[in-house]
Amino acid sequence: IQVMDTTRNVSALADVLTYVDSLSQVALEKNASSVIVCHNHPSGSPRPSISDVKFTEKLSKALEFFDMRLLDHIIISDTKYYSFSEEKSHRILG
Repeated sequence: IQVMDTTRNVSALADVLTYVDSLSQVALEKNASSVIVCHNHPSGSPRPSISDVKFTEKLSKALEFFDMRLLDHIIISDTKYYSFSEEKSHRILG
């Protein structure tokens, strides 16, 4: 298990695609078999935005191409969290 810390503001679609490429590259370099991503929502609500869902879909598909799995995407707030793997409404994880 290796924990990596990257700080980045991802909002525009171009940023999302670049970040997906960047994360996929790091996972390949580390010879990862699976990935978990986590970020915070300072607004207080951990519910995923449309951008969060699109990012998760794109990252999952990119990792699948390299035979890796996205195990979870966790969004945290001050006192709550949202886990894509725990929510059955999002069946986009590999």
